[in-house]
Amino acid sequence: LYPEDMNLPESLKDKLEGNLAARYIHHRDEITGNEFWVVRKGQDSEIDSYGIGVENDGETFTAAFEIFRAIAKDLKRKGCEQVIINGGGLATNFCTEFSLNNVDDFLAGFLKMAGMGVDIRYVPEISRGIPIPGGVDDAFSLEGAPERFKRRGIGETSVEEIIAMVPKPAVPSAKFSFPRNG
Repeated sequence: LYPEDMNLPESLKDKLEGNLAARYIHHRDEITGNEFWVVRKGQDSEIDSYGIGVENDGETFTAAFEIFRAIAKDLKRKGCEQVIINGGGLATNFCTEFSLNNVDDFLAGFLKMAGMGVDIRYVPEISRGIPIPGGVDDAFSLEGAPERFKRRGIGETSVEEIIAMVPKPAVPSAKFSFPRNG
């Protein structure tokens, strides 16, 4: 389910696959010290959820809103200075766009208030859109989505760049000392 090149900890994969109902999953990898927050959206069957932070009624905050606040507090406490957020998915011009906008509005806002730099990036190769025609100023147009991201200051990245940023597990090394004769 998850590419081996991502080097996700097995214990995180187990949590993700073993608890599909959880609104979010937090995992700290004991080997690397990396922390993972997986926030699931669309948990209310009565309301469509394009965005990760706000339901489509425009008023109801999802569980992500408080999780965003907790993440910012936790990272500040740990002395974090820079955060990189990568996002993509289905559909580019609906859920991905709304969610990245929510991340920009809320999570990035909390992080910036805590004194951190924030870089939000769209990952087109893991995203697919609904072919709605129009340009950047036409709501929901697929062609306009990348430019709308740029206008918000959301950059673009690739899976290859993301994988390159993931620390590789340390390989234990052995040191040998030999007694000197004479």
